[in-house]
Amino acid sequence: MYINEYKNKVATTMIKRYGFKSPLQSPKILKKQKETVLKKYGVDNVMKIKEISNKANINAQKTFHLKYGVDNPMRLEFFREKQRMSYFKNGTTPTSNQQRYLNDKLGGILNHPIGQCSLDIAFINEKIYLEYNGGGHDLIVKLGGISRETFNTKEIRRYQFLKSEGWKGIFINSPYDYIPIEDVLKNEIEKAFKWLKTDSKGHSHYNINIGKSINDINFGRLRKINKEDLAEVI
Repeated sequence: MYINEYKNKVATTMIKRYGFKSPLQSPKILKKQKETVLKKYGVDNVMKIKEISNKANINAQKTFHLKYGVDNPMRLEFFREKQRMSYFKNGTTPTSNQQRYLNDKLGGILNHPIGQCSLDIAFINEKIYLEYNGGGHDLIVKLGGISRETFNTKEIRRYQFLKSEGWKGIFINSPYDYIPIEDVLKNEIEKAFKWLKTDSKGHSHYNINIGKSINDINFGRLRKINKEDLAEVI
């Protein structure tokens, strides 16, 4: 209680004198600090000094290990979940051009977080999500980051988790990043919604598979997303 009172008193005094709660909120003080560090070390931030940066990282890892039993916060699910929520609130979740385009044309909520997952596009009321699996979907496998088996296992676990939460998925699988023209796309999504809502067998997914030919037997002439398509989206 007394600590909080002291902190509040200090903050009030700082605001009265300088217009800021903390000295580091003052542009003048920040500028002076940068100039001092630049003059002494040749950089504008001490964390750019390798020795100091390495030492800080080591100390942070030790502290984190003592508190949580791991060196890296991303090994803890609640930290990953917190990061996903932060990305969602700030609009900084990595998002493909195709994903932005589909969201603009179809609606829904972009990158909606559900537990350990971030849904490409979520339709909350219907509890249906849309995933765009384009050429970069399995990039980590192509680059040798993980095996195909590990990747597929993670995909299955993700699908099963969302299914257990009552979500049904529409998957646009387009390894060459083609999509149907807008009218055809919307018609196919409507079919998917209707099928998922009325299906009596309990199916929880609907696949839209698009090949490498620009003229698709099921969806007609296909196209790719360009800058003009995104001009009004981004």
